[in-house]
Amino acid sequence: MAVDRAELERVARRFAAACASGEMEALLEVLDPEVVGDFDSGGHIRGAPLDAIDGAEPIATTLIGAFRNQRFTFVADDVNGEPGVIARLGARVVAVIALGVRRRRVDVIHAIGNPAKLNTFRRHQSHECQG
Repeated sequence: MAVDRAELERVARRFAAACASGEMEALLEVLDPEVVGDFDSGGHIRGAPLDAIDGAEPIATTLIGAFRNQRFTFVADDVNGEPGVIARLGARVVAVIALGVRRRRVDVIHAIGNPAKLNTFRRHQSHECQG
């Protein structure tokens, strides 16, 4: 069953807020218990997972560990034409996160933090913003 766009946007905003809070409970409320996630760092981000991660608690723990001790901001935004989340450190985009949603929770996470791939995203984003 397809999830309507308004619901996808709500879930993306909840996920962004949960990431920003850095709290396990907030993340577990928005993650499906059987969520699967992967992160493409291109090998450039120390400690980034190299393989897919299964389950809400391991993914929440990984997210909290990745984003603690930094002043990241998380904004719900379109990613590949669907609601997702953009993570920034200051003005710099550090991750683009595509989300799959089932039963009002995130059930799939595809995140990109690979600097080479993000450069393409940044160029595209800057062209969109120019008037």
